[in-house]
Amino acid sequence: MAAQSSISGREITKGEHPEIAYFTGRHTIIEVATDMGQISAQNLPSMSVEGPQGSGFVNSIWVEIAFESARTFSHVLESAYVLEPFFSMIAGRPQRMEEMRLLAPSSTLDGPPRIFEVYSTMKPHVRFLGSPPHPADLPIDAVRRPEEYSNVLTDWVKRAPSWMDARSRYSNALRTQVFDIDRLVGSANMFDILPSSAAPQDIELSKDLITARDQSRHLFSKLPDSAERSSILNALGRLGKSALKHKVRWRAAPIIEALGGEFPDLNWVLDEAVNCRNHYVHGTPSKVNYAANFQDSAGFFTKSLEFVFAVSDLIEAGWDIKAWAARSSSLTHPFFEYKHSYMANLAAAKALFGKI
Repeated sequence: MAAQSSISGREITKGEHPEIAYFTGRHTIIEVATDMGQISAQNLPSMSVEGPQGSGFVNSIWVEIAFESARTFSHVLESAYVLEPFFSMIAGRPQRMEEMRLLAPSSTLDGPPRIFEVYSTMKPHVRFLGSPPHPADLPIDAVRRPEEYSNVLTDWVKRAPSWMDARSRYSNALRTQVFDIDRLVGSANMFDILPSSAAPQDIELSKDLITARDQSRHLFSKLPDSAERSSILNALGRLGKSALKHKVRWRAAPIIEALGGEFPDLNWVLDEAVNCRNHYVHGTPSKVNYAANFQDSAGFFTKSLEFVFAVSDLIEAGWDIKAWAARSSSLTHPFFEYKHSYMANLAAAKALFGKI
């Protein structure tokens, strides 16, 4: 402060509790080489000096994608949107693209790159519900655990082309805090539209079942075209394919293997979640009155399906779920909130279904 007084030509009088703001100058938070290109996160602070608002820093974090070669605008925009579900999953709430800039080579040999500001005529409206998560509650941390963050992001991007539809369903679910029928059905649908590599292999049928299937298909194919005929033929075609319950259980297996004690009877919860979904999609008879107990049943089921979908995705990408579970939390992220409330919700669900 004495040095600054000398430079400014005026004496800086200290108060009883002086505060100093500083920036280390480290702009790059992390850099990750991916199939998409090099993805980095950058600190871009702005500083206010004097004035009635005082002095200090206001920081914004920008994500940069450096492509290996020139790309079309359409490809660049698509690549940026591919990352939105990732950041939404990590943040535990919806994210959106606030600003976008394109850097193109200079029109002259030694000139600086050209910068283009991108404006959207139909900018999506995203409500940021609640308070932002505490940094310590995030499942992966680019500052404290950069190696894990890099590994997860690299694998996540590698699988992006085949996972995009399912991941978009998940990030869209985070845009509301309402747990209704549509969200329940959508949370189950995420598993149905996963690529075959993310689901269990088809079940091997016995010779008797194969014979019965083929004979039935032959008989029904001779009948006149009708909705009933098509329904039976479609069902015969799915025989041996992984059903929704198989897919959900398969995705939950790594979670149960790592943290089975934290989530007892998780497979039962997931089976009942699919039963609840089937009731609202196919009219399957229900074991309980879902409408009268929606928040105690369908709300918990929806959270369970979303938790398993997102967590299994990160585990497959290299996330250490055991280390995550061992950390303390302020419950500002959906993952920790689900873990914290699981036993109470499980007890309520069992009481509803008469399993206690």
